[in-house]
Amino acid sequence: MPWRSARAPRRRRPERLAQACYRAGVNLPTRPGTGRSAPVPTRRVALIIWSALLIGVILFAAVATYVGPKGFWGRNDQLAAILPPITIGLAVVSLVISRLVPPRMKGGPAGTPDALGVARTIVASGLNEGGALWAVVGWMLTGSTMALVALAISIAGLLLVFPSRNRWARLCATPGQEPATPLVR
Repeated sequence: MPWRSARAPRRRRPERLAQACYRAGVNLPTRPGTGRSAPVPTRRVALIIWSALLIGVILFAAVATYVGPKGFWGRNDQLAAILPPITIGLAVVSLVISRLVPPRMKGGPAGTPDALGVARTIVASGLNEGGALWAVVGWMLTGSTMALVALAISIAGLLLVFPSRNRWARLCATPGQEPATPLVR
C-alpha cells in the first residue's frame, strides 16, 4: 500500500491473532458459550469511564463559570425561585439512588464479574453526574449558591463511587459470593 510507511506495523486480523496466540500457548478471554474472543471489561475501563464523567462535570462547571449569571446573560429571578430547590432535591435523590441501585444489579448469563463491576460503576457514576450537570445548569441560569451546594453533593457522590480496589471487589461480587477481606480469615 503506497500510503503506508515502511515502519508502520501491519495489522493482523482478529482470527490470525487468535491463531497466533493459540500456537504460542496464550489464552485469550472468550465469551462464554461462543468460543469467540472478546475484550474483557476490567477495573481500568471503569476508572477511565469514571474519570471521563468527573472531568466532564468539572469542564462544564468551568464553562458555566465563564458563561454564567455574570457572563453573557443576567440572573433570571423567576428561575432563581424554582430551580435551586429542584437541584438540591435531584442531587440528594441521585446520591441515594446511586448507593442503592448498583449493588442490586445482577449480571447476565454471559456476563463476567468484571463486566458487572463496570456496569455498576457506570450506573452509579452516571446518576451522580446527572445531578451534577443539572446543578451546573441551575447555577449558570440563576447564580444561586444553593445550586453550588447541589454541585458539591453530586461531586461528593461521584467521589464516593470511585472504583478503588476494595470497592471493585464489592462491585464484582455476585450475591452468592462474598468478597475476600484481609481482616477475616
